[in-house]
Amino acid sequence: MTQQLAKKVAKNSLINVFASGLSRLSRFVFFILLARLLGARDFGFFSIAFSLFMIIETFCALGSYNAFQRFVPDYLEKNLSGFAKGLLIFAFWTSLILSGLMVLSVTIAPNRVVALLGQDPQLASYLVPVFIGLPFYLLIELIVGLAMSRGQFGIKACLYSIRFLSMLCLLGILAGWGYKSQTLLWAFGVGAAMAALLALIFLPALVRNIWKSRSQYEYRAWFKFLCPVICTSLFVILASELDRVFLGMMRSAQEAGIYNVASRVIFQVNIINSSLSEAFLPEMTRLFHSGLMAELKALYQRVSHWCLVLYLPLQLLLIVFSQEILGIFGRDFQEGAVILLPMTLIPAIIACLGPSYYLLRMANRQKIESLIQMVSYATIPLLDFLLIPRFGMIGAVIAVAIGSITMVIWAGIQLYCYLGIHALNRSLLGPVVLTVALLSLALPLKHISLWAAGVLIVGGYCSFLYLFLMNQQDKEIIHMIFNKFAMIKWIASSTK
Repeated sequence: MTQQLAKKVAKNSLINVFASGLSRLSRFVFFILLARLLGARDFGFFSIAFSLFMIIETFCALGSYNAFQRFVPDYLEKNLSGFAKGLLIFAFWTSLILSGLMVLSVTIAPNRVVALLGQDPQLASYLVPVFIGLPFYLLIELIVGLAMSRGQFGIKACLYSIRFLSMLCLLGILAGWGYKSQTLLWAFGVGAAMAALLALIFLPALVRNIWKSRSQYEYRAWFKFLCPVICTSLFVILASELDRVFLGMMRSAQEAGIYNVASRVIFQVNIINSSLSEAFLPEMTRLFHSGLMAELKALYQRVSHWCLVLYLPLQLLLIVFSQEILGIFGRDFQEGAVILLPMTLIPAIIACLGPSYYLLRMANRQKIESLIQMVSYATIPLLDFLLIPRFGMIGAVIAVAIGSITMVIWAGIQLYCYLGIHALNRSLLGPVVLTVALLSLALPLKHISLWAAGVLIVGGYCSFLYLFLMNQQDKEIIHMIFNKFAMIKWIASSTK
C-alpha cells in the first residue's frame, strides 16, 4: 500500500509540474508572437488590458480554486456529497455571474472604464476583445480546481494545454489572414471560449457522484476559509500586475509593453529558484520532523547554493545578450535592455538568501508567513505609485526589488530566530566571483563574435564549476537529481 501511495504521489506531482510548465511556456510563446505582431505601443495596451483582466479574474474567482481542494475531498470522505454539490453551485454561479457583470460593464461602456482608470482613451478598443474571454477563462480555472480536488491531475495538464494552444492557433489564423492591431486580440477571448467548451466535456465525470445528492450549504465555514484566501490572492495579483497599469496611467503604453516583455523573460528564468526549492522541500520537512537540525541546515544551504549556481549562467546570458533576447519580441522592445540588468539581480539575491518562506510554512509558522507576504505585496503597489511617475520602468523595477527582497530577508530573520538556520555560507562566493570574471571577458568578446561569447559563458562556467567548485555534497545532490530521472522512468514503465 505504501509503495502504491508513493507511486501515485510521485505521478501526480510530475503531472502537476508538467501542467504548470506547459501553461507557462504556451503563454510565453503566445506573448512573443503577439508582441512581434503588435509592436511595443499596441502590445502595451494589451499588457494593461491583460493585467486588469487578471486582477478582475482573481476577484471574480472568490478563492473557489482553493475552496474546492479544501472542502470537496473532505465532504466526499464523510459521505456529505450534498455539501459538495452546494459548494459547486455556489462557486460556479457566483463566479460566473460576477464575471458576466464585469464583461457587460466593459462592453457597454469601455470609455467610461478607461476614464475611471485614468488611462489613454485608445485602451477602450483593447478591453472588449480581452475581457470577452473572462467568464470562459474563469470556467476553466473552476473546472481545473474541481479536477485537482478529485485527484484528476491529468485534466489540469490537458485544459491548460488546450487554453493557450487554442489562442495560439487563432492568433496564427488571424495573422495569416492579414488582420492587425486590436483584431488580433480576439484570439485571446475567442480562444478562451473554445477551450472552455472543451473543458465542459470533463465536467460530467467530475460531478458524477456529487450531482445526484440534494444541495446543502455551509456558508459560514466557506466564508471563514475564503476571506483570507481572497485577500491574499488579491494582494499577490495586485503586486504582480498593477505595475503595468500604473505605467500606462502615469507614463505611456509603450513603456508598459516593454516592461511587460522584460518581466516575462525574468519570470521564465526565475522558475529555477521555485522548482528546485519545492523539489527538496519534502526532504527538508523529513529532517525537520526528525529533529535533525544540523542536517537540515546543511541541506538548506546547499539548496540555496544550487539555486544560485543554476541561475547565474542564465543571468550571464541575459546580461550579455539582453538586446538579442528582447529582439525576439521585436526591435521596439530592445529598449528594455536598460531594465533587464537590474531585474536579473533580484532572483540572484533571492537565491543567496534561500527559500526561507518555504521553511516557515513547513515549520507551521503560516501566520508569520502570511503576514510577511501581505506586507511585502502591499508595499510593491505603493512604491509603484510613488516611483513610476518620476522614474518610469526603473521605478517599477525598484518597487519589485524592494518588496521581493524585503520579503525574503524578513522570512530569513524569522527562520533564524525560530530554527537557528540561515542560507549564507562561503560556497556562495565562488560562483559569484566566477560570474563576474566571465562577464568581464564575455562583454568585449560579444562585439567580435556572439557565438564565442556564448560558448565562453556556458562552457567556461560549467567547466570551472565542475573542476574547482564542486564538493562531495554537490555530487550527492547531482546523484539525487539522477534518481529523480530514474523515478520518472519507473513511473512511466509502471503506468503502461
